[in-house]
Amino acid sequence: MPGRLGLAILALAALAAPAHASTDDDARDAMARGVAALGTGDPARALIEFTLAIQLVPDAPVPYRYAGEALEQLGRWDEALARYDQYLRIRPDGRDADDVRARMARIRTEHLEGRVAIRCVPDGARVAIDGVEVGVTPLVGLRIGRGAHTVEVVASDHVPKRLSITVTPGTEVLVPCKLDRLPPRGPSTVAPARAVVRKVAPAPAKPWYRRPWVWAVAGAVVIGGGVATYVAWPSLPRTAGGDIGF
Repeated sequence: MPGRLGLAILALAALAAPAHASTDDDARDAMARGVAALGTGDPARALIEFTLAIQLVPDAPVPYRYAGEALEQLGRWDEALARYDQYLRIRPDGRDADDVRARMARIRTEHLEGRVAIRCVPDGARVAIDGVEVGVTPLVGLRIGRGAHTVEVVASDHVPKRLSITVTPGTEVLVPCKLDRLPPRGPSTVAPARAVVRKVAPAPAKPWYRRPWVWAVAGAVVIGGGVATYVAWPSLPRTAGGDIGF
């Protein structure tokens, strides 16, 4: 496998300037064993060797690249992406960087992500997936990680809707949605406050003999009678003697 041997030579050359000779030798030996294991179809053994090389020379980029390939063959997609990403962080302009990026995109598309299309009545509804806004309807070709997700759709004057979806890698989920309108806001049904009128019972009438005008009339009658009696009464003769005189 000339291609594989060429990559092995490149990997070993990347470790040509170690901090310590013994560490360099051990890392090169581990890389050689790992590349040989990949060549014989044993990615599990190869991953062990590449991981050892990473531990010995963590700043060298090539062991991450080969560890990603071994993980990809093992179907451990998330870990493969992580190793490829570490490789690109150290060597973003490597001659095989574009190939690594293409591998990462393929892994996401085929094994880690699915597509979601969301159509809703009315159009223009805001959409959030797992609490993160992603745009307004209609939405087509959204790439979302595999597994269960929550879709929230919101539009003015409509009742919000929450939906649960499950995304399968390599497939597309169509999410139809119709929002119900909120009921119209009519006039208030609360009756206005009304004044309460209470009838006040009249005060009980005073007895006739406690009324002031009765006594005034009675006094006038008495006085008038006395005057009339005095005027009409004949002159009484004077008497002499005794103790009482008139």
